[in-house]
Amino acid sequence: MTSSKYETNDDVLDFVIKKANGIKGLVDISLEIIPNQCIQPKEHTPDKSQIDTQESIPTIDLSIFYDLNVEKSIQEASTKWGCFQIINHGIPIEVLEDLKDAVQKFFELPVEEKFKYCKDS
Repeated sequence: MTSSKYETNDDVLDFVIKKANGIKGLVDISLEIIPNQCIQPKEHTPDKSQIDTQESIPTIDLSIFYDLNVEKSIQEASTKWGCFQIINHGIPIEVLEDLKDAVQKFFELPVEEKFKYCKDS
């Protein structure tokens, strides 16, 4: 595949989304120009002067899962940060490592193999 096949927005969307190549697929074909769909518009880019570098990703302790504040903390972290760290969840580290390995192996699969797992396939 050469990058010259992907000159229009529709070509790129088809390659990235419909054919399940993702952004990694664009890198693999050595595309030299970043498609517009992959660039966040300037008006949506965070103002770096307003970023508080003293803040850190919220940590949520699930050992107190039934505490009503846990639900509120999850909602706030999701709204403000879009992510959070969970501690004391009771999942063995081996299970987490196995999950991480499985995810890595999945993303290393050829596109055709990954496509088998797509919802619409």
